[in-house]
Amino acid sequence: MPDLEAEMERAVSLYIRGRAKEAIEIARPLLRRARGTPHAARFYRYMSEFLLASGDYDRSRETARESGSLARAIRHPGEILASTLMIMACDFYQGLLRQVHRQLEELLHLATDQPMPVVFMGQVTLLLGDFDRTVSLLEQARGVVDAVSEPDAHPAMDLFRSNMLIQTGKAHLLAGRPTEAISLIERAMGLQVDTPVPGALAQAMLGYAVVIDGSADEGLDLLQDAVGTAQEIAHDVHGHTLIHLGLAHKHLGDLTQARELLRNAVGLLTHPLERQEGYCGLGDIAASFDLRSEAEQAYRRGTQPTIDSYFGRKAVGALHGLVGLQPL
Repeated sequence: MPDLEAEMERAVSLYIRGRAKEAIEIARPLLRRARGTPHAARFYRYMSEFLLASGDYDRSRETARESGSLARAIRHPGEILASTLMIMACDFYQGLLRQVHRQLEELLHLATDQPMPVVFMGQVTLLLGDFDRTVSLLEQARGVVDAVSEPDAHPAMDLFRSNMLIQTGKAHLLAGRPTEAISLIERAMGLQVDTPVPGALAQAMLGYAVVIDGSADEGLDLLQDAVGTAQEIAHDVHGHTLIHLGLAHKHLGDLTQARELLRNAVGLLTHPLERQEGYCGLGDIAASFDLRSEAEQAYRRGTQPTIDSYFGRKAVGALHGLVGLQPL
């Protein structure tokens, strides 16, 4: 019989490579075998992460609750916190950004020395459009991680750092600071990680930032290379890179190409929350072509699953410009 931990490590390896559905198939029988072992709470939490990545929010939340129950039974504070954050993550992806923001504010007062709630709050503030606070939070979290670990302690730590740098770069990019974004994203690309996912995402974001910063040819080359890499990884990774390529073409005024790329991108992304930026771009392009009905449809899709996000609010503002103040 395959070793329990080795099999779950194989599932986690697939998950961080963007292959969540394959990870679920491996992990499902492991949960039964893990019952009654010290691994149970962690394994259920892993499964919750896999399910969330696949878009199954209800089952992910249920599995996270089970992980929390198992963690409390063995009094494991780290897993209790992790399962709590997973439940919040399900709410977050279903659009309950304000609720999750309030819960995290309370949690941050209780778990002041834990980086994960800080990182999650950074993700929430990024989606809400509070870019300066996002930068502050993620820099704080990186400082905590650097203080408790050696620079080359474990590849997982560099993966953690890479994701934080990419998110911080995104905050600078959306705040109109491409030069600051480029510096951080280049640092993320220099880290050695066990998965090609952050490298492809970082290169696409870097290419977009370089285009905005005024070097169109260099930026488009980076983007095309990132899209080619992402296409071999997973649909979601491919979708995120296409979003940046489409937005780069939109920035350069190549609207026909941008529309095709953004349409393809939103069709690849699992989470409606992550499609909002693409739909806002599609709405802008349709409006510039005076395609009123198409623009309205795109902006309406951009309000799902919430209007509390930065792009949800942008979509609402654009809709009001098209249809007035009638109920949306």
